[in-house]
Amino acid sequence: MKPINILTAIVFTIFAISCGEKTAEKKDEKKLPDSTVAKPAPDPNMPEAAATRFKADYPDVTDAKWEKEGDRYEVEWVVNDMEMEVIYDKEGNVLAKEWEIPMDSLPKTVMKYLKTNHPDRKFDEAEMVEKEGARFYELEFEADGKETELLFSADGKLVNTTEEEADGDDEDDKEEEK
Repeated sequence: MKPINILTAIVFTIFAISCGEKTAEKKDEKKLPDSTVAKPAPDPNMPEAAATRFKADYPDVTDAKWEKEGDRYEVEWVVNDMEMEVIYDKEGNVLAKEWEIPMDSLPKTVMKYLKTNHPDRKFDEAEMVEKEGARFYELEFEADGKETELLFSADGKLVNTTEEEADGDDEDDKEEEK
């Protein structure tokens, strides 16, 4: 047999064996149960139930930031320059959803309240909040070392005002975004 034929036979044999191994790997991969393919929680301190629920509800989100707040787990991400947030309990139940909305999408009654009660105040953002089946509008501002949150019902009526000492995190967040 000619040396070129022997070399061709060896190359062909190696190629056939390597293709066979790849096919076997793919077959084994397909047989794995779904539980072994599931990705772990994005942070070891986050419950897997919450991470699994988030991945099921928002499969295309890849750059989310997780944070534990008391017994709640908050996940934040950005879509089209608008912040989104979902809050879970350790069992993976959704406690609330919040997403940034343009100021000009607020109901006229909210805008009227702001112009009447906070005429010189500049609100940087507004959020839509969905909690316990109800929707609210949320606006925040800082003044005199305090952070104030205004919560309006879906029809634009003020339902709650909370005030607490400002922690200065908003400035840190703005620096991180730059």
